[in-house]
Amino acid sequence: MPSPKINTFREITPIIYSWKTPDIPKYGGWEKIGYTEQESADARIAQQASQLSVEKQKVWSRRAMFTSEAGGNFRDTDFFEYLKQQGVERETKPKRTEWHHIEPAPKSSLEYFNDFAGQDFQAAPAGVPEEDYTLRPEQQAAVDQAVAAFNAGNDEVLWNAKPRFGKTLATYELMRTQDVRRVLIVTNRPAIANSWYDDFQRYIGHQTTYRFVSESASLAARSPMTREQWRTYSLDHQDEDPRIVEFLSLQDLKGSQYFGGSYDKLKHIAQFDWDLLVIDEAHEGIDTIKTDVAFEQIKRTWTLHLSGTPFKQLAKGKFGPEQIFNWTYEDEQVARQDWDDASQENPYAQLPTLNLLTYQISRMITDRLAEGVAIAEDEANIDYTFDLGEFFATKDNGFFEHEAEVIKFLDCMATNEKYPFSTPELRDEIRHSFWLLNRVASAKALERTSGHC
Repeated sequence: MPSPKINTFREITPIIYSWKTPDIPKYGGWEKIGYTEQESADARIAQQASQLSVEKQKVWSRRAMFTSEAGGNFRDTDFFEYLKQQGVERETKPKRTEWHHIEPAPKSSLEYFNDFAGQDFQAAPAGVPEEDYTLRPEQQAAVDQAVAAFNAGNDEVLWNAKPRFGKTLATYELMRTQDVRRVLIVTNRPAIANSWYDDFQRYIGHQTTYRFVSESASLAARSPMTREQWRTYSLDHQDEDPRIVEFLSLQDLKGSQYFGGSYDKLKHIAQFDWDLLVIDEAHEGIDTIKTDVAFEQIKRTWTLHLSGTPFKQLAKGKFGPEQIFNWTYEDEQVARQDWDDASQENPYAQLPTLNLLTYQISRMITDRLAEGVAIAEDEANIDYTFDLGEFFATKDNGFFEHEAEVIKFLDCMATNEKYPFSTPELRDEIRHSFWLLNRVASAKALERTSGHC
């Protein structure tokens, strides 16, 4: 059979563009400045203008790249921040938009763009620009689900969401919606402190009385408040309703004598009555007795679990359906395909197309599954239920319990038409694959048996 061509990447050209219209009087002297990764700015402008049913006049379009020796790409939000610094008004009511009041500014929008793009990117002022935000529909749905669950009397919820869901921003919106004052974020992966702090600086810090407190080594070169600084600040600003978001590593927590460890630290964590405990990467290092003991010592009203692979939590039946929000790769692809708001850039457009391929195992091992179980009362037939863990179960001698069926499965994968490893061309396309088994013994047995592929 001919080898299918699988494109694992596509070249994109980020573009900043500007257009205006004579058909809306209130936008006289205003330009709509946007960003796209479509093939052309003209196509994107046509989408927006057709949605508004107005004449569009493209002012300019340029690649979203710095022209200095250092180079680098940027987004429209970076350019917007520069326009703000230059005193260019942006439309904010009834909502924040991409419309900017250019005339009678001292420069044209293109002149501003050229000035901005000509900066030395590496020498540009450091810091995270402050922005307002609007949640994507699925992020807002997660917040709404959590609020409903908490208001219904549940004290724990789980967001089972794929990577790049935007869990930090959605969490910050949840804490604002619930009007909480004390938030504790604990993770087994301290390096993600930067993403929590970035979103806090960009979206939260400038428009709330929350302060980000952390002594994580990952933030050593940055400027969150230390715990001592927070104590002083909270006492000196009691009339300003000071609120705290504290970021802490799970390792640090478990090392404290107040949470089962041996070091005299983090006493204030045990003393506080926290409104919201956020357990980030809840699938990593969480399911242990020491961790359970540590979390039991944290006094809190609500708990939010964040994970992309919460298999253990789900298997335990800890959460009811009303406590779980799911957002999968498939959900994201459907949202990308169904996006119909031409007035806004599709937030899913940059994502690669995801192809999900499934294989009906029963057809590979039909002899075993066809046996069934006869029921005397009605002579009905009940098929055996396929269980992946059982299929790859091993004997005491290290060989597969169902050795013949496993070999047949591997042979099918390697020889049957259209299966992923059936031809040299397909094997060249898929040079790396990841097989996850629930037992070390199964992994060793598979390695031994894989010579059949």
